[in-house]
Amino acid sequence: RSLAARLTGRDLVAAASGRLVAVALPADAGEACRALERACAAAGEVPLVLLVDGPRPAAFDGVLASLDRLIVVPPVGGTEALEQLAVADAARVGRATGVLRLAPSPAARALVARGLVAAPNLRAAARSALEGHHA
Repeated sequence: RSLAARLTGRDLVAAASGRLVAVALPADAGEACRALERACAAAGEVPLVLLVDGPRPAAFDGVLASLDRLIVVPPVGGTEALEQLAVADAARVGRATGVLRLAPSPAARALVARGLVAAPNLRAAARSALEGHHA
């Protein structure tokens, strides 16, 4: 909750839910990039996860290049070629990459997305992705 307050103090729309704080980024890529930079500054040493659903705006490249690792979460049922393309694109910004494949269960994904549950197999997959191995 204190992180949500810090983010709100930086003119960001933030909401705490369980162990996560979600920040809504503006639709405009340039504005979203500036908001993301403010969120990174406010987060400090707190682990930061940026979720980009769909094609990543090129404006994010500078911010992504400053992150420790980029994890690609391919859509359930997506093709291997799409996954490989996403990983190659993530690596293009010069950071270590990994892949995290989520279980297809909508209920499990919703619980994990809200930060309420981290199933053992998801924790193991996340650990593997963060270490740079494909999960």
